[in-house]
Amino acid sequence: MDDDLLKGNSNSSIDPQLQKFLETESQRQQFQYLVSMLTGNCWDMCIGDKPGSKLDEKTSTCITNCVNRLIDGSTLIIQRLQEQSKNLATDEKMTKTMKNEEQKK
Repeated sequence: MDDDLLKGNSNSSIDPQLQKFLETESQRQQFQYLVSMLTGNCWDMCIGDKPGSKLDEKTSTCITNCVNRLIDGSTLIIQRLQEQSKNLATDEKMTKTMKNEEQKK
């Protein structure tokens, strides 16, 4: 989907709820891609091409550390998305307030 359309930079008007839904779904898709990519990286880095029948201590530690970094990264991403969502909601409220004040004049 066109980024300008998602950001509201199109000349056509989009329902704000639809726009928010599309932005959320786009963020979800990006997050899922990131998780998939990082999971594959952990596998490649820690296990490689031929996994054995058991995990040795070194491989187990590698996977644990890699997954912990994945969780840390995911937490950071979620926090940033929540901050952006709050900022977007605040901006929308301010815009509505300004429009209402202009209409009263």
